[in-house]
Amino acid sequence: MEVVVRYDAEFAFDRLDLSVTTIAPDGYRWCDTVSVPVPDTRSRIRVDRDINGAFRNGVLLAQKGVYRFRLAPLASQDGVKGVLAVGVDIH
Repeated sequence: MEVVVRYDAEFAFDRLDLSVTTIAPDGYRWCDTVSVPVPDTRSRIRVDRDINGAFRNGVLLAQKGVYRFRLAPLASQDGVKGVLAVGVDIH
């Protein structure tokens, strides 16, 4: 699994630190943190960019049903500007 971050030129950090809460179909939940490094390739041109950060390897979602992922910036980066979207890529 990877965390995908879409950001623009307003993002001013070298990484995005996130809290990731996973909620299983039976309601069991656990929380992890992930730090997604953001390369300094920004320019004054308004182009949105995507970056992937490794989240978990070898994960087995054993229960049938809907899993929910709640992503939020950690307190040190609360209210960050320039983040357009975040998500989880499961492959």
